[in-house]
Amino acid sequence: MTKVKFSSPQPTGAIISQFFLALETCFNMREGEIVLVEKDGDVSLNNTQNEGLQIELKEYGNEDDLTDSHLNIWNTFKNWVDPKFNHSKYKYLILATTQDYGEKTLFTNWNTSNQNEKLNILIKIYEKAKERFEIAKEKDSDAKPSESLNLMNQVLKTSNLESILSKIIIDSNRTRRNGIADELKEKNLKFFSDENKQTVINTLLGFIMSEEEYNKGWEVSYDNFSKQLQDLSAQLNNESRIFPVNDIFKTIPENEKEKTSKYSFVKKIEEIEYNEVIPSSLNQYWFTINTINKEFSTRKQKMETLKQFQEDLITSHNSLYSKSSRSCTESDLINKSKDFYDEIIGAKSPNYDMFNNIPLIFKNGMYHLLADDYEEIVWKLKLSKK
Repeated sequence: MTKVKFSSPQPTGAIISQFFLALETCFNMREGEIVLVEKDGDVSLNNTQNEGLQIELKEYGNEDDLTDSHLNIWNTFKNWVDPKFNHSKYKYLILATTQDYGEKTLFTNWNTSNQNEKLNILIKIYEKAKERFEIAKEKDSDAKPSESLNLMNQVLKTSNLESILSKIIIDSNRTRRNGIADELKEKNLKFFSDENKQTVINTLLGFIMSEEEYNKGWEVSYDNFSKQLQDLSAQLNNESRIFPVNDIFKTIPENEKEKTSKYSFVKKIEEIEYNEVIPSSLNQYWFTINTINKEFSTRKQKMETLKQFQEDLITSHNSLYSKSSRSCTESDLINKSKDFYDEIIGAKSPNYDMFNNIPLIFKNGMYHLLADDYEEIVWKLKLSKK
């Protein structure tokens, strides 16, 4: 994607405002859409119908109005008419600015004007700027054209200007960053208690920032954002949730069996000569790893609580392993190891996040994942030292 240079009169504050804008845009996403931050510009909303938005955000002081020759608007136009910028995938190009319209600006009626009317507005502004420059030259032959006049020249001479004019919208008088959080709480977080709303804002901002692809900007999908919001709702509103069970993951495909049969967790079952349980262990492993990848891998909170779930399983394994090994002799080593395996596999699952029904297939598949990753998770007991 084409990178349009981000510029702002207040760079430190602007990046904060930019993430608030990204969060606001995420709330407005529809299914299948994605929000991009600093990939095509400040914030973009993309979809497969090429009906997205590209937003340039600018924050200025209270006294800085949007005038005809303000560098804000002409720099933004310059970015959008750049041949390297692919405007075809956007239905609207939005200049979002905290500025209000100046009293005499011709941009006041911009959003209600058609393409030809918008072009005429730009031409009139340009002609007035040229007149001012000619007057200045009469007074001082060394007078130089202003930066805004130079930008106007560049913009109006660009061949693709007319093709984008109908797309451009000016979103003036935007709320400044110190008030955006309150607006988002009021509009989008009605179902959270007042004491939890700021927590939700902070968590969602952190989630958006965590989606960065190093030095390439941020990308947030509708699905991932929705899941994050659902998880927060369940957590903060003390909701109990049903564990997602996809029946298609319950049976490992034939073409995966041979490869998976060589994994460490299978070899550890073979060590106790319990080959008859290997088919079910393969299915358990397959269910768990695919459930994690599909349901939890993009959900920060779920992955964090998954670590605690794993620690609980390891603790249960180690405790029962020590107990079972205390009375284990060489003559009954294999049988007692099988009993140990059965007791672990048949045990009730510990809690995981806000789910109210962790299925045994997930818990058991997690044990196989742990056995595959950790050398100490084994089924073969130690011999008693007595």
